[in-house]
Amino acid sequence: SPLSAAMTLALTAIYLGAAEAAQEAFIRFAHERVPANLGRPIAQTERFVELSGEIDLLVAGARQIIFGALANHIGDAEHLIRARLLAGRQIRDAVQLAVRGIGNPGLNADLGLERHFRDIQSVLVHAPQEDTSVAILGRAAFEKWKTGENDRSAHPAGLSILKTA
Repeated sequence: SPLSAAMTLALTAIYLGAAEAAQEAFIRFAHERVPANLGRPIAQTERFVELSGEIDLLVAGARQIIFGALANHIGDAEHLIRARLLAGRQIRDAVQLAVRGIGNPGLNADLGLERHFRDIQSVLVHAPQEDTSVAILGRAAFEKWKTGENDRSAHPAGLSILKTA
């Protein structure tokens, strides 16, 4: 139902907070970490600039997906499920990227990133779980095609998807 889909998407927003905290811990670490052989914060290296950009893209994108769906598609269960999956995957990927980028210090409890990493692993475990949600979307896609809800005129009948790849 749209209500339960909205509730699980709202629950995903809690994990968004954990991802934002992880992003902040990553940035703080990158600014404070000054290896002796580098002589400057690792935040000034191209590798960490790119990592920070990737993390920001994932976290901010998840925020846009969550709040856009809740604001504009509250009655569309499929849209809300899709938004939850996309945002949840992005949140999980962002925190994993932060931990991988920092390496062993990212697993140190003092930094706090390890706790966020642990917490974020449950983002798509709440019912309906990730595999169930994907199956719901798959069934709906097949059903729409079967009942003619999709606009097939956008895809000419003689055009094979294999020929377009």
